[in-house]
Amino acid sequence: MRRTYVRIAVLLALAGLVGWAVIGKIASSSQASTKKDAGSDSGAKEVLVTTHKVESTTLEDTLSTVGTLRADESLVIRNEVNGKVVSIGFEEGERVEKGQLLLRMRQNTLRAEKEVLQQRKKLLAKQVERQRQVLETGGISQQEFDATQNELNVVEAQMASVEARLDETVVRAPFAGIVGLRDISPGAVLTQGTDIAELHKIDPIELDFSVPERFAHHIDKETTVRFRVQGGDRVYSAGVFALDPSLDTSNRTLRVRARTENPSGRLRPGGYAQVRVPLTTIEETLAVPTTAITTSGQTEYVWVSDDGTARKQTVRTGLRTEDVVEVTDGLEAGDVVVTTGRQNVSEGAKLKVDTSKDAMDVEAIGPDPDEPGMTNKRLSEEELDEGEGGSDSDDANAEGSQ
Repeated sequence: MRRTYVRIAVLLALAGLVGWAVIGKIASSSQASTKKDAGSDSGAKEVLVTTHKVESTTLEDTLSTVGTLRADESLVIRNEVNGKVVSIGFEEGERVEKGQLLLRMRQNTLRAEKEVLQQRKKLLAKQVERQRQVLETGGISQQEFDATQNELNVVEAQMASVEARLDETVVRAPFAGIVGLRDISPGAVLTQGTDIAELHKIDPIELDFSVPERFAHHIDKETTVRFRVQGGDRVYSAGVFALDPSLDTSNRTLRVRARTENPSGRLRPGGYAQVRVPLTTIEETLAVPTTAITTSGQTEYVWVSDDGTARKQTVRTGLRTEDVVEVTDGLEAGDVVVTTGRQNVSEGAKLKVDTSKDAMDVEAIGPDPDEPGMTNKRLSEEELDEGEGGSDSDDANAEGSQ
């Protein structure tokens, strides 16, 4: 009986040992599997981003404003006297030279009057000459001679008056320029001051714009501004040549006028312009795209790529423009920062740089004109607000992109 109990005890002990061994093995296998799965997930999770290498650059702070193109010289051609149009001496939309005949009105009556006066002048001139000879011999008095001489002077004055009235029947170009569409035809009877056409001198062409009072001290006659016009992506430069001596009291702005060459006539008076006015230039500074900066409360930071591993780096910033932000502390030249995809980045995350042709172009990111938020303007079908300017052999003042 006792031997039976001993055998049962031994069997129970052996069963317990086997059970603990099995449980330990299962637990060990489970932990190993968990670690393997975790390691596998960690290795597979890479964040797709685009990056930017930090380099020393020159940073320019600019003011964006709007302006209007205007002709260097401009007027509405009008007739000075009543009359009938005999001939028109210009083609619509063509260039005319200074002094060129633009319009002639009927002159029959004035020419007849001038002819009568010319005949009277000839007779009086001969009479004066004969009386001068007679006066020397005492044949007539000085009073008679003076009366004839005075009559000749009156006729000459009348002829000058007729000449002036004849000049008023002819309209000539006061300066060289492009004449616009005419509103009259030959044979039309005009009253004084009728609008005939517009004349514009558009090479050079002027640009009017205004800047707020707080920026007025940045502008002088040495300032060069850049601008673009609607319907094109070219960038033009214009030199400031005049500033209003006083501010506009209604909105506290300073009116500024710049001038640029326009040999091709591509720039038209009345056109709308997007103007960039330079304010401050900082040499040899570090800057990153605006998309690289993340703000958390009072702290600003970027994600730095250390050989493909993400590291959070606190920075201090300075000047901001539409595209870039100056970094005054926290980065060095050569650092690589994440520009897009940073919302998925965490400390120590593995980074995969997107080098495909569809990668987000941070230099072309800007406000979406149709939807809230930002858009990649390089890939968008919308017209660019800023971009590369094309070349044109006719316009020497055209520049590249800003």
